[in-house]
Amino acid sequence: MLSATSAALIFAMTIIPPLNPRQPAKPDPKTPAIAVLDQWEKRVKETKSFIARDVVLTDGGNGPHRTWKGEVRYIRPNHVAIRMIDQNDNRNYELMIQNGNQLYEYRPQTQKLVIHELQSDKFDLLEVGRGLFLGSRSLWPLLVNKDQVEAQSFHDDLSRLTAGNEIIVTRDIGADNPHYIYIEVTPKTKEYKREFSKLQLVFHASTMHLRRLWIEQPSGTEVTWDFPSIDTVTEIKPADFAPPPLSKGWQTETLQLPILDQIRP
Repeated sequence: MLSATSAALIFAMTIIPPLNPRQPAKPDPKTPAIAVLDQWEKRVKETKSFIARDVVLTDGGNGPHRTWKGEVRYIRPNHVAIRMIDQNDNRNYELMIQNGNQLYEYRPQTQKLVIHELQSDKFDLLEVGRGLFLGSRSLWPLLVNKDQVEAQSFHDDLSRLTAGNEIIVTRDIGADNPHYIYIEVTPKTKEYKREFSKLQLVFHASTMHLRRLWIEQPSGTEVTWDFPSIDTVTEIKPADFAPPPLSKGWQTETLQLPILDQIRP
C-alpha cells in the first residue's frame, strides 16, 4: 500500500515559527500524520511476503460504478500476482504476474498474453507502483534503467508526499474508534494536483497495514482500494507465481523494453 523519513520530520518541524514562551504551543497537525507514515514505512520494510484476500476495487464518477474483486500476492523483491475480476462480467478480468524479470499481462478482451522483459530482476513492481503514486514519478525510466530501479526508495517517495501535500490525521484511535487511523492528503503542488484532488489512507491501528485507499481524481472520478484481509503468515513460494496456461485461441507477444539511451522524445 510506513513512516515519514527523519528528513521529512525535520522539515515539518522547521516550518513552525518560533514560539513565544509565554504562549502555549500549538500542535502541528501534520506531525501526527508523519508519525503514522513512519510506522507504515517500518511495517512495509518488515514485510517479506503477503497475501491480500478479498480485495475490492471500486471506480466511477458521476456515472455507474464498477466493482472488481480479487487477490494480491507478493514476495519481496520480484514476485507479484494481481488478479481482479469485474463483478458485472466475470469474463472481464485483470491479471498481471511478475516472475523475476518477466512481467506477464493477460488481456482477455483481445485474448492476448503480453510478456514484458524487464531490464532488471531486482525490479520490485509492487514497491515501485506504490512509490510512483506517492512520489508522483514516471514509470518509464524505472522500467528501462537498472540504476534507477536499484536507487529508487520508498522512503524518498514518502518524503515527496509529505513535502508536496497537506497531510493530517482526520480520525485517530479512541474509545469510539479502536481499530483504524484515518489520514487525509490534499495536494499543494501542481504535480500532485494533476494526480488527485484528495486522498485518504486508512490503516489498521494494530498492524499498520493499509486497510483502504480512496482517491478523488481531478476529473471527479473516485477510486477505492479495500484490503480487508492481509495475511503475512501463510508461506508462499516463487513457484506459486508460475503463469497459468493459455486457453485455446490466445496469442502471445513478447516485448523487450529498450535501454534508456535508445528512447527518443
